Parts: sequence; structure tokens; C-alpha cells
Amino acid sequence: MILAKAKGDSNSYITANVAHQTLPNYLKDDMPSYLQGSSDFFLILPFIVPFMRNVYRLIFEKEKKLREGMKMMGMSTFSFYASWVIFYSIIYGLISFIMSVMLCLKIYPNSSFILLFLCIWLFGFCLIF
Repeated sequence: MILAKAKGDSNSYITANVAHQTLPNYLKDDMPSYLQGSSDFFLILPFIVPFMRNVYRLIFEKEKKLREGMKMMGMSTFSFYASWVIFYSIIYGLISFIMSVMLCLKIYPNSSFILLFLCIWLFGFCLIF
């Protein structure tokens, strides 16, 4: 009815057809079933050392009042905390890159490198804050 009004012809109609579509073969990856409960451990393990170092340095900074000394010398609070964020962003970025390469080559060969890197790097970025 809509087609007939659009074309201005009362004899217009739509016919339905079935077309064959080929799909690629299903790929079964057994590695996630092998890693069932331990994959989280291997993903978090490389982040433990930089995270513990970050916590130690923050406690050391609070104990020695280093930020107050820097403020007296003219450093702004933003610059002080931005230096921490940039430093640990670079460290977590390198760790994320290495982990993404290893995961894409060995464990998840059918997954996207960029998505793996982004997920791992964002986890590290959350650890900073």
C-alpha cells in the first residue's frame, strides 16, 4: 500500500526471496577453558609491583611532607600530582603493551590487539587514581 502510493501505481507489490549466504567456519579456542580461574591472576600479577611502589611512595611523601616542601618552592599542586599520573601512565602503558603482545600471540590469537591493550591500560590507569 505504501509502495503503491509512493510510485503512484496501484499494481506495485513487493516479493520476498530467500538467498543463500556462506558463513566462515566456527573457530573454537580452548585456551580460555584452560585458564578458567587463573587468568585474572596472570592479568593482575604484572601490575602488583608498580602499584605497591606507588602506594609506598605516596605514604613516604605524606610522612616526609614532600608536597609541602615543593609548594614552598613554588610548585603547584596540579604539577605535583600530574607528575605522578604521567610517570605511572608511562609505566602502566609499557606493561600493557607487553602484556597485549603476549596475549595476542599466545593466549587470544583471534582477538583485537587494540581492544586488549585498551582494556589492560585502562585497568592500570584506574590503579593510578
